[in-house]
Amino acid sequence: MANKFGSEFSYVPFSEERVVQRLIKERSTCDATFYPTIEPGNMLTSEGVYSLDEDVICVYADLDNLIERAELSGAERKTVDLVMKGYSLADIADHYGKTRQSFEILMKRAVKKIVRRNNQDWDACYWDN
Repeated sequence: MANKFGSEFSYVPFSEERVVQRLIKERSTCDATFYPTIEPGNMLTSEGVYSLDEDVICVYADLDNLIERAELSGAERKTVDLVMKGYSLADIADHYGKTRQSFEILMKRAVKKIVRRNNQDWDACYWDN
C-alpha cells in the first residue's frame, strides 16, 4: 500500500521512540482529518473509507492501547493527552507556569514507557509460547 508520497506503508515501528513521539505530535492532525467522517452514535465501518484512512485509524488505535497500558504517571499522561490535542510543549508550560524543559522530560519519559510496553508485548508474544 502506498502513502500520499507514493512510498510503501508497510508497518509502524512502535519500538522506535522517534516514531511514537511523532505519532503523538501528529494525532490532532489525524483526528481533524479522519474523525469528522464518523457520525456520532454510528459504528465505524470500512464502507466509504479509503484503506489508507483505515490503516491510519488502526495505527492510532494501537497507539491508544499502548498508552493506556504503559503505566504513565498522571503528569506524563496529561502531557501526552495535551500534545495529542495539538498543544505544543511551550503552550503547556505557559499554561501551567512551568518550564518547557520540564514538559520535555515528561514527554520523553512517557515515550520511553510506551516503547517499553510495546517491546514487552512483543517479547511476550514471541518468548512465552
